[in-house]
Amino acid sequence: MKNLLPIVIIFALIISCKQKTNKITEQSKDYSSLKDSLTFDLNEIKHRNNIVGFSTSIVNEKGILYNKGFGYSNIKNQREYKENTIQNIASISKTLIGISLFKAQEMGKLKLDDPINNYLPFNVINPTHPNIPITIRHLSTHTSTIMDTDNFWENTYILKKKDHPKSVSVFGYMKPPDSKTSVAEFLNNLLNDKGRLYIPENFSKEKPGEKFSYSNLGATLCALVIESATKTSYDKFTQENILNQLGMKNSGWSIKTVDSTKISKLYGNYESVLADYSILSYPDGGLLTTSSDKVIRKL
Repeated sequence: MKNLLPIVIIFALIISCKQKTNKITEQSKDYSSLKDSLTFDLNEIKHRNNIVGFSTSIVNEKGILYNKGFGYSNIKNQREYKENTIQNIASISKTLIGISLFKAQEMGKLKLDDPINNYLPFNVINPTHPNIPITIRHLSTHTSTIMDTDNFWENTYILKKKDHPKSVSVFGYMKPPDSKTSVAEFLNNLLNDKGRLYIPENFSKEKPGEKFSYSNLGATLCALVIESATKTSYDKFTQENILNQLGMKNSGWSIKTVDSTKISKLYGNYESVLADYSILSYPDGGLLTTSSDKVIRKL
C-alpha cells in the first residue's frame, strides 16, 4: 500500500496538469474564435457601405488585445483603412483636457475650485447669476452653464480652401479661410458680454454647478484656462506633457505633427468627401490619432 501511494499521487498530478493544459488550450481556442467572430461581424458592418472606413481596438492594462482596420481611408485610391491609419477622433479629444488639468494642477499652475476669471484674459459671467463665479471644476464636469448655441456651431468650422461645394461641408457650417482666429479671440467673441458673437443664450439659467449640460464650448474654454495658467499654448502643452511623454508618436493636433501620408479622408456619406477644414474650438474635437498608437510609459 505504501509503495502504491506515490504512484497514485504522480498519476493524480499528471491528470491535473493535463486538465490545466486542456483548459488553457480551450481558453486560447475560445479567444481565437471570439476574435474571428468579431472580425466577421465587423466585416458585415463594412459591407453595408454605411461607413467608409474604421478601425477597432480592444485593450486592457497589459496592452492591445485586438486591433484591425476595415474599409477604406480613401475610396478613390482604394486605399485600405488599417490599424495605423490616422484620423480626427472628434469628442474623444476631450480626454486630454482632463489629463491636462491634473497635470497643470500637479505642476502647481492651477486648482480645480479656482474661479476661471482668475486665469482668463477676459471675464466670463453667467448673466442670470453674475455673483456666482464659474470654476475650473464646473467647466471640467460640464456644469458651467455654458451652452452650445448655433452661433458657436456656425463659427467654429473654417475651410482651408475657398472653392468647396456646400454639399461636403460639416452640417452646412463652414466659414471662409479668412475667418480663422485664435482660440482666445473666438471665445472672447462668444462669451464676453462685449464680444461680437455674444448672446445671453450662450448661458443657461441654472446656477453654475447646479446641472450637468454637455458643452463643447465649455470644454474649449477649459483648455484656454490651462493655456493661460501654464503660459503655454494648449496644443504645445498636451504634445510636450502628454503625447510625447506617453510615446504617442502618431498623435497630434495638426497634419504637421503626424505622418500626413497615413491620414484618412473624411466622408459626409459613402459618396461625399468632406472639405478640408480646421476647428477654432480644436481642443473639444480636433485630435488626430490612430488605434495602434501605443502608450509605452506612464506619465
